[in-house]
Amino acid sequence: MKLENSLVKIYGGFGNQLFQYCFANYLKRLQKEVYINNFWFSSVKDKFGRNEIFEPEFFGFKRASKPLLKMFEIADRYSDVNGSLIYSKFDDKNYELSSNKFFNYYTGIWQNSKYLDNSQEFLVSTLTKNEEISDYYNCSPRKKSVMLHVRGDNYIGEEIDFRYFYKCIDYIKNEIGKDIFINLFTDNKDVLKENRLINLVDEVNLPDNNKDDTLSNFAKMLNHEHFIISNSTYSYMAALMKSGNKNITLMPKPWMISKENKFLHLPQFTEVSRV
Repeated sequence: MKLENSLVKIYGGFGNQLFQYCFANYLKRLQKEVYINNFWFSSVKDKFGRNEIFEPEFFGFKRASKPLLKMFEIADRYSDVNGSLIYSKFDDKNYELSSNKFFNYYTGIWQNSKYLDNSQEFLVSTLTKNEEISDYYNCSPRKKSVMLHVRGDNYIGEEIDFRYFYKCIDYIKNEIGKDIFINLFTDNKDVLKENRLINLVDEVNLPDNNKDDTLSNFAKMLNHEHFIISNSTYSYMAALMKSGNKNITLMPKPWMISKENKFLHLPQFTEVSRV
């Protein structure tokens, strides 16, 4: 197994980065030799300006050297449409474990629950090395506190109808009582115009336009007993870290409507219809 070289590309927002590292951990548990290609963050900035939150070494992985990246580049360049005897390139749609070669390049986001085995333990053990995350994760949350995430920006066509969030709030009230404390996290100020929702929440967290507070808001999300998430990998990963032990975690079903759906349901999550 160790003869195979597995290169995992890391790119996108923090939630996607965590999914990609969970997939790298999945490969590592299969006894693969795993390297990380994080060159995207220094070579390409998408229009949303996403930053690399933690480097590969933080997660316990080796950063691919320039010679290794060059070998993968050459293998990719000379691989024809029929494939190669020594090289395979995989994304979310074409990955097959049986198709592994000597060089294997994984370029997907890997948003599928089948790659999340042991991921809760992996995320907790790695991310709590960060002091801010550790403080919020290990601090006892307020009783009956609910993290509510409403995603708005950068997601045109997949915004969730507010009726989903009202159904989730009613679900939690029916389960634990009406005296809950709701902490709203959102990336879109227009959400504040939804008076019915604002009248139900107790605190509001908006992003700071003067700095990258991705990590700080993620850490704050962890300090709650229950979770209502959007179709967002960002809040999904926070909920995953704290799920179980009587925590209620509600997620939308389906995850996507106009795009290809993601299979992200876990036994400790409860799906709530978004339509």
